[in-house]
Amino acid sequence: MKTLFVIDCHADGRDALGLLLASRTPTLQIAAVTSCYCEGVAPDTGELEKLCRLLSIDTEIGEGSAVPIVYKRSSEDSTPFPTAPAKTAPPKQSYAWDLLYRQAKACPEGISILAFGPLTNIAIAILKYEDFAASINQIIIGGGSFTYGDVTPFAESHAYQDAYAWQAVAQSGIPVTMVGLNAVQSVKPCADEVAAFLPALAENCWVYPLKRWQEKGLGLPLDLAAAAVAASPEAATLEHFHVAIETVSTAMYGRTLVDWRFYLPDEKETQVATAIHKDKILALLSAQ
Repeated sequence: MKTLFVIDCHADGRDALGLLLASRTPTLQIAAVTSCYCEGVAPDTGELEKLCRLLSIDTEIGEGSAVPIVYKRSSEDSTPFPTAPAKTAPPKQSYAWDLLYRQAKACPEGISILAFGPLTNIAIAILKYEDFAASINQIIIGGGSFTYGDVTPFAESHAYQDAYAWQAVAQSGIPVTMVGLNAVQSVKPCADEVAAFLPALAENCWVYPLKRWQEKGLGLPLDLAAAAVAASPEAATLEHFHVAIETVSTAMYGRTLVDWRFYLPDEKETQVATAIHKDKILALLSAQ
């Protein structure tokens, strides 16, 4: 039986590797694709539609939020919040949060979500529709970190860009699996090994994600690692912890706080990838 997923990913094509693996895994079915919020990137879905066509992903695409749930700012900052870009007309497609809700309610068994970026769209769906969370079986997040960050010494970029969205998801009761920065850094960079398995597609859609991967110096890109865990949980070592996120505007803003010493009495509600198994991910790619 296939697991039904909605994939929430960046609109600019950087998550092509994760989309490829998810689309070619026989046990996964992509119900819809939505463009996530990303600082500095418009949520327009034109590039995402083109990528989905190249990967033969024939599904509905939703346009995501252009702004986070709450902008990061210090308590001393009295300047007005930035405003969302003015829209002269609604998007051609559904808004991402409405599409997420519609897909969730259309499937009596519920759906799962693969999140390759900030969790803004998912948080909006949780806040807008009170029965949404009950229809979500799990969320697999490519983001956060057990240890150090990339955008700050403590915070991973996807969590940092919309920390309040992460908090809304964490408090929703939806089962969460976090495949974070520490996990993808547990292996040596292997872009050349992965590239050998990539199909030749028009427009060479691998150039940007592979270049970005190498520039960031990651062992694996977060989207590929998260998709691999969705395809086969054995692709990672998974352990249960309580995870919260820092939302106070201090140096630790956006840090995913993993209670790995089990100090707190809170439920250990989050599966956290503590290591990624490169050989299993390469095997998944080679089977495509």
